[in-house]
Amino acid sequence: MAHEDVRQTILEMIQILEEGGDDNWVAFFRSALAHLDAGDPVSCANRIRSGFGGMGSLNDLCISDRFDELLDEIGAFTSRSIISDRGSITGTAKRLYDQGAALHQACLEKLNSNEATLNVPELIKDLEEAKRLLFEAEYQAKDLGLNDALPLISQKQRAVRLTINRVDPLGAFKTKKSRIILNVILLFFGCSLLYLII
Repeated sequence: MAHEDVRQTILEMIQILEEGGDDNWVAFFRSALAHLDAGDPVSCANRIRSGFGGMGSLNDLCISDRFDELLDEIGAFTSRSIISDRGSITGTAKRLYDQGAALHQACLEKLNSNEATLNVPELIKDLEEAKRLLFEAEYQAKDLGLNDALPLISQKQRAVRLTINRVDPLGAFKTKKSRIILNVILLFFGCSLLYLII
């Protein structure tokens, strides 16, 4: 991602946040933009990266699909900048992160192409694989003590989860406990309907 592309992404994020009235995050991204405009992309990346992880962080923002896409793009920029500056994600962890991120990006492109022949089960399978790769990257990063990499991996994991929910909103009902709860709810409504009929 070229610096001008990063700048445009940040400006678009600022615009979305301004429309939502989120002054704190607007100031946060303006601060990051100031570092980029001063010719210091690593400080810009570090500033943005500091917003990930923990309660009330960028990971918790649910504004729009477009904002999530921009957040994903800016996350990739921070990842590359920090990797090139410090080597924060190395070896196996970096390979797993890159594979998971690339697979997620390919899934987003398929999803956004609005293909009439979109193979949803295949897309979900690919997204689950991206999620698995990112969890392995997180495990490797923790194992190697690469704590700088964890917020970036966490942000990408969140993006994958949001995409999975977008593709398969009922996916949460795939666990046994969730199916039991759903069946109880359906049984209740069925009995209520039967009672009204009788």
